[in-house]
Amino acid sequence: MVRAIEVIKQGRVEARVLESAHKRLHAKIYVGDGAVTVGSSNFTPPGLQYQWETNARFVVTERLRYVEARQIAEMYWDSAKGATGELLSLLESLLRVVSWTEALARAALELMEGEWARSYLERQTMPGDAALWPSHVAGIVQALWVIETTGSVLIADATGAGKTRLGAHLLRVLADRSWRAGRVRSAFTLLAGPPAVRRAWEMAPQPVVAFN
Repeated sequence: MVRAIEVIKQGRVEARVLESAHKRLHAKIYVGDGAVTVGSSNFTPPGLQYQWETNARFVVTERLRYVEARQIAEMYWDSAKGATGELLSLLESLLRVVSWTEALARAALELMEGEWARSYLERQTMPGDAALWPSHVAGIVQALWVIETTGSVLIADATGAGKTRLGAHLLRVLADRSWRAGRVRSAFTLLAGPPAVRRAWEMAPQPVVAFN
């Protein structure tokens, strides 16, 4: 939000609103120097992933289609009234100056709850994996923060709390992050456990965790 306020004040972003007593604009049109993308999809998970939508993209070499789509977008833009000031006021009203202790408490809460990494962890789950417990998610995201700041982490919890499973998923996340950053030294990770735990894994109908 702070970044959005900055680019608006720099004059890099302008907002307009197309008002009509009888109609509202639902079309989405993105115009660039090289292409025009037009469609009905909202920039939301349903609009981009789950709903049936129709969208089209015309590059500048498709001269007729590109010009027609651009003219439609410019017609809507010219018909709208400026709303940059209202948008800036709205964004600024959503900001609140707080003490450093409140800011620190908010940051600690977000770290402990782990919402920032939840969607990433869901993408790492393999078919057949059981859902992670809330304590697993919290442990993984806290361990990631500790590793980023100190370089290593020790996970200690009560018997039966699922430390082994937490560690397996943590290793998977760390391996993926290393691959993305180009820092991989080995293609393999190792998770060691006592013989009794290993026998329980071998007897399970589904693997506790799968690596690819």
